[in-house]
Amino acid sequence: MATLWLYRDALEYSVPAWINRVLAVLFMAIAMFLAWREEKEKMVDATKRSNKFWDRLQAQGVEVAALQEKHAALWSENADLKNKVSKMESQRATQRECILRKCRDVILKGNSARVAVHLAGADELESNDDLVWVCDKLVEHHHNHPFWSFIPTQIIGDDPLEKANFDGFLRPQEDWLPFLKRMRLSPFAVENDHAYAEFTLLDQERAVDSPK
Repeated sequence: MATLWLYRDALEYSVPAWINRVLAVLFMAIAMFLAWREEKEKMVDATKRSNKFWDRLQAQGVEVAALQEKHAALWSENADLKNKVSKMESQRATQRECILRKCRDVILKGNSARVAVHLAGADELESNDDLVWVCDKLVEHHHNHPFWSFIPTQIIGDDPLEKANFDGFLRPQEDWLPFLKRMRLSPFAVENDHAYAEFTLLDQERAVDSPK
């Protein structure tokens, strides 16, 4: 564009005035056209950059929307899982309370706590922890613990050494529920302390004789 102005200055002194004026107007028009084209190219370039920016921003917005949707789905799944866990816990609590009431009813009919947990169907509890809860609640209600020294004197005799062997819990706590399940599946009709004690001794013999 600067070259055009140099040509204009050179022609100013070598041609008539009217031609000079025409050339001046022509050079001015060309200069304006070139300036307009340069500005247009700048605007086109700026528009392209702006479009690219908005395309990237839109793509990021789509990614953000997808992440938000995924996050919402995870929250929904988590809420559903919490609801299921809460429902299961509620069902377990209801089952524990039901077994506890049955145990107390059986005890009130003259049975011992150890027989009561069997007759009340405590073997159907979901876990050993649930059975421990029932046993603890029975103790809180001033009943004997179902798994505390449950072999009657007529079975073990009066020998002090034998009595000492049966002092306290007669089996590990983690075996309480499996023990009741084995009792439920046995052919014995365990309806009193004597039958309970006989089954217990047989179960101990089975444990000793079973291969490790």
